[in-house]
Amino acid sequence: MKHQHLPLTALITATLSLFGCGGGDDTSDGSSGPGCAQIPACGGDITGSWKIVDFCPDTSAVPEAIKQICETAKLEYDEPSLSGNVEYKADKTYTQTASASGTGYLVLDQACLKQDSVTLTCKQIEDAINERAKTKVACSTAGSGCRCGQTINQTAPDNGTYAIAGQNLSLTNKSGTKSDNAFCVQGSNAYISVTLSPQDDASYTFKGQLQLQKQ
Repeated sequence: MKHQHLPLTALITATLSLFGCGGGDDTSDGSSGPGCAQIPACGGDITGSWKIVDFCPDTSAVPEAIKQICETAKLEYDEPSLSGNVEYKADKTYTQTASASGTGYLVLDQACLKQDSVTLTCKQIEDAINERAKTKVACSTAGSGCRCGQTINQTAPDNGTYAIAGQNLSLTNKSGTKSDNAFCVQGSNAYISVTLSPQDDASYTFKGQLQLQKQ
């Protein structure tokens, strides 16, 4: 699939608030978009200054709140505008500044619109998703089904403390919110598994892998 789309928001609950995926051709290094491969957790030395360069979405990780509405729902992503820096300091504190904008979509086929012999409209599907997943998607007709998307434009500075335990990066931000994230450092690149959400209290969340490049 050439494009792919999805929301961004509470990225790494304790670090970045951003949405995204890369665009372009498939790669084998975990970067550049829809066809990118997830890099297995391997741990490593995360200390230093890093530039945010990409996000590899896990298109198989359809949110449970959405599966309850449509078991065959698919995720698609559009290439976002993505930038920012993260510094993991030797004293186990971190600082980061990130910004991102883009649109993400849930794609529901015709089978999802049929409920007990009644065919739902895309507006009814929109209402169901927003009520159950606590988000604000907008759905429109796409072929015989619906495409439900949300556009995000966000800037998110953050800071806090971090700890490493094997292949896990544990972050605690300045508000005391903690998150645990699998990670892997390979030379000048780092890959961190993250969860995205359209808003802080949403159950409509997505998973993927953030790519950082050492500065």
